[in-house]
Amino acid sequence: MGILNQSAARVLFPEGHALGRQVTAPKQPSRTIVGIVADWRKSFKDPAVPALYVPFDRAQFRVANMVVQTNDSPTVRERLRSTIVHVTPDSDVRVEPVSALLDREVAPLRFTLVVIGLFASLTLVLAILGVYGVIAFIAGERTREYGVRIALGASRQAIAVLVVRQAIVPIALGLAAGGVAAIWTSRLLASQLYEVSPADGLTFAATTLVLFASGVAAAAIPARRATRVNPMIALRAE
Repeated sequence: MGILNQSAARVLFPEGHALGRQVTAPKQPSRTIVGIVADWRKSFKDPAVPALYVPFDRAQFRVANMVVQTNDSPTVRERLRSTIVHVTPDSDVRVEPVSALLDREVAPLRFTLVVIGLFASLTLVLAILGVYGVIAFIAGERTREYGVRIALGASRQAIAVLVVRQAIVPIALGLAAGGVAAIWTSRLLASQLYEVSPADGLTFAATTLVLFASGVAAAAIPARRATRVNPMIALRAE
């Protein structure tokens, strides 16, 4: 007898009804399928492959992995271990939760992504400070202009919109250029992604929105400062 995983059942019996059918694997006798189980991956990066599970024969296999779906507790683990040792007394049995296996598997990738995330956050902060500094400098250079506009009847809201508009254009151009560069270089991170396309549209859209909002927020402080310009003081300063 044998048990197929879902991938093998779909490949061998696309019409369904795999139970009770005969399957012959390389170096294995013909076996009757008595069950179908979910796919199990050797690594979270690797796709599921068709598999046939057969009764454990120590003459053929020296190492075996057994997956049990149950509550994770020290008591359950000890019972599993004692049961296996009772059947095969000279076996070296290790029982641990799947979460521990996954933690070991993803630990290097998690460290890499944390480091990338920290550098990305630092880059975002520097970009916000850069936008703020540039817009603040430009707004300072145009203080007299803003004073004249206010003296001629321009509303303070219109002045704020003018300052923010000065930031939006370079921000939009920078995002466009950065988006092209990101798409071109995203293939470098393809090996670090799991079931996510390097050119995932949702990710790019969310990132663009966050960067755009950050740039506009950085321009908001100089814009607010420009609305408080006293026209008389600004004109006298010149």
